[in-house]
Amino acid sequence: MSRQTCKLKDLPNMICCLHGPILVTAPHSITLPPVHRKVHLREYATGEIALRLFQQLCSIGVNGSIIVWNCAADDDSRRLDPNFVPTDSLNFSEWHLALNKWLLRADGCPLLHVDIHGKITDETFLDLGCAALEQMWPTRHQSFVTRMKCRFAKMFDEALMKCPVYGSRANLITVQVDPTLDGFRADGFATMSMQSAMLGIPSVQLELPFPLRKRLANDEHLCNLLARGIADVFQGTVVSWWSVERGFQTPVSSIISDHVEANKQQAGTQQSMIDQGDEEDIVFAMLSGMVERCHDLANQHDKTKEHPYCEDRHAFPMLGACGAGPPDVIESGLVEPAELQAWGAKLLEDMGQWERSFGRSMPLI
Repeated sequence: MSRQTCKLKDLPNMICCLHGPILVTAPHSITLPPVHRKVHLREYATGEIALRLFQQLCSIGVNGSIIVWNCAADDDSRRLDPNFVPTDSLNFSEWHLALNKWLLRADGCPLLHVDIHGKITDETFLDLGCAALEQMWPTRHQSFVTRMKCRFAKMFDEALMKCPVYGSRANLITVQVDPTLDGFRADGFATMSMQSAMLGIPSVQLELPFPLRKRLANDEHLCNLLARGIADVFQGTVVSWWSVERGFQTPVSSIISDHVEANKQQAGTQQSMIDQGDEEDIVFAMLSGMVERCHDLANQHDKTKEHPYCEDRHAFPMLGACGAGPPDVIESGLVEPAELQAWGAKLLEDMGQWERSFGRSMPLI
């Protein structure tokens, strides 16, 4: 049986494909047992949304990477919550090992991690959480963090203006750039965005209210707009920072093909990424209220740091990739760029069938 036709039951509990520079994850796409914390109910549609973004990134020429739970996985009372891992036990998490494998495989190429979550606290905002970078990265990188955060907000707000989504009170859902659910915690446990930040990888935690998740699970156009926004941030902000910090010299157009050695021979078949905008117009292009907020962030980023992670005396990155080679993580996706989108579509179809057959009877948030 080919990989592309595998059913969920044939796939590992953690489904991952790590062949692209932009990683999309959904650590709460299944219900997780009470390990280190109480039971965490699955967050509706986060796995499907992560896959849809992965598909759309592939469709615009970015070979995305993906890590989601297999919704058909058997229950396991010892399964760790990837978003709540003790900082002294990170290597016990298969998701953390997958992050390491992704980083090692990149071989110095620029990377970006987008972590998808569902929230129930309000139906007003898409929460844009960059606190892992703001709290853990040294001062010299905070101007980059602010630029990235503002550009994400600009691109996502523009997408939500073109495809408006409303809450239960008929309110228009917009982007919140300074949310409570911001991806950082100081209690000895690490979120997914913190783990990437520790490895020196730019990361963002997106908290999606239920109406937005419901819309994204069925709206290909909105998913495409968000994926293009993510690609724009990567191409227009992350790559330039990475080239300075890591000495990366390869042109943006070849990043995708260089990410995996197997793709180098097919570089000529890659689709062009979206046009790069001028970074200097980010602030001026923000929607109402964003200009002032971005200036505040730029002026006050060093005042908001209270956690010792952020002290400049700490090494950057805080963690090195584990082991002499890529960790032993089982991947499910195909290497060939032309097949990634079809693989994602088949996996999405199988997840949808599982949801219709079994998911509707299971509790969720």
